[in-house]
Amino acid sequence: MRVKKELLLGEWAVLALLCEQPRHGYGLAALTSREGEVGRIWTVRQPLVYRTFEVLRERGLIEVAASKPGQGGPARVEMTATRDGRAMVDEWLYQPEQRLRNLRSGFILKLVLLKRRGLTVSPLLEQQRARIEDILRDLRAEASGHGDEVPVIVDWRISVGEAALEFTEKAIKNDRSAGDHISR
Repeated sequence: MRVKKELLLGEWAVLALLCEQPRHGYGLAALTSREGEVGRIWTVRQPLVYRTFEVLRERGLIEVAASKPGQGGPARVEMTATRDGRAMVDEWLYQPEQRLRNLRSGFILKLVLLKRRGLTVSPLLEQQRARIEDILRDLRAEASGHGDEVPVIVDWRISVGEAALEFTEKAIKNDRSAGDHISR
């Protein structure tokens, strides 16, 4: 029996972009290139986009939406997310990252994808803030147990956590201000 593994971040990015609208590999690769809006956070090169299509299709998370003639080449097959794929992405987008090291990639990617879809970011921001506060509490307790000899890695993680918390609180404030502005 084959065990279903958790999707990799690049696979989540591709699946989430296919939830926005049907896309062919070339167009999706442009969004996930180093210069693309999503690729600036997490790059998925064109060959990997097509491999990801295979993985997601095998898992029943995407399907063919249309096949259009290519310009002097093979047909361009547009893929779209299935109902199961959409449900998974809708849940994943609001799950906070559990580790500080995943904030720069996973958390920021989720914020960008939520904004691209026009969805509210506040639930993710609030949950992520709470998770960062938990991590910082644990790290500070660990640091206090070392007295004046705090390991460099613990000190580093506290600094990263504090910066992440500051960013998240600023994003929450900005999100609330934008909401207030819209409701006026």
